[in-house]
Amino acid sequence: LSQARGRQGRLLSALQMMSRRPPPPLLVPADKAVDTARAAILMQAMAPALQARAQGLADRQAEIVRVRRLSALDSERLFTTESARGDRRAGIEALTVRKTALQAVLKAEAESAERAARVLEARLRSLGAAVPLAEAEIAPAVARLPAGRSRLTPPLAGAPSRRFGSGSSGWSWRAGHADVRAPAAGRVAFAGPLSGWGQVVILDLGPGWRAVISGLDAVSVEAGTRVADGQTLGRTGEDGEAAFELRRDERPVDPGPWLR
Repeated sequence: LSQARGRQGRLLSALQMMSRRPPPPLLVPADKAVDTARAAILMQAMAPALQARAQGLADRQAEIVRVRRLSALDSERLFTTESARGDRRAGIEALTVRKTALQAVLKAEAESAERAARVLEARLRSLGAAVPLAEAEIAPAVARLPAGRSRLTPPLAGAPSRRFGSGSSGWSWRAGHADVRAPAAGRVAFAGPLSGWGQVVILDLGPGWRAVISGLDAVSVEAGTRVADGQTLGRTGEDGEAAFELRRDERPVDPGPWLR
């Protein structure tokens, strides 16, 4: 395009010189007047073709600029999408690490509680006191929960949509925008989101015992605080399903004997 414009500029400059009346003597010698006139005719004939070619090249340049602009916009959208995907992947990895760390903490606390129970049992035996049977050695219907509890408060009212067993490790209730209550008094060991579980609240009920309430849309308690029996822990979302698991040493236990 630059070369064509250069040639066109030289041609138009020559035509401008030729258009003078009379032409400059130095430009048109007397013995070359006929050749000069012929050259002027040829240049006048060439000018429209060069002008059309230059215009076509200019139009092509404008189209290339438009395509480049669209390509830049597409590249920006692609970068934004890749960045958002990277942020989401990092968030998922962070939640996975947090879940792993929480499981390690719960396991360490359970092992510590088990060791403390064995030390206490040995101390009681050394003093000649009677040691009660372990809860695993007696029927679940008469087993006692920590702190002398004999019952649990259902997290939601009404019949559950799913009970313990047949692939279910706890009880579930279907309820939209419903308050979910604490099944017993305890300390909040964790409150927040877990990947695939929604908002989760884990209550420490005593040595080795945990209550896990999942499927919440929002929580209203914080980790480290104590809650009372029946206190609201959070709410379910629209068409939500809240799940309740009772765990002993990280093993699920049927909460039915204490909920009925």
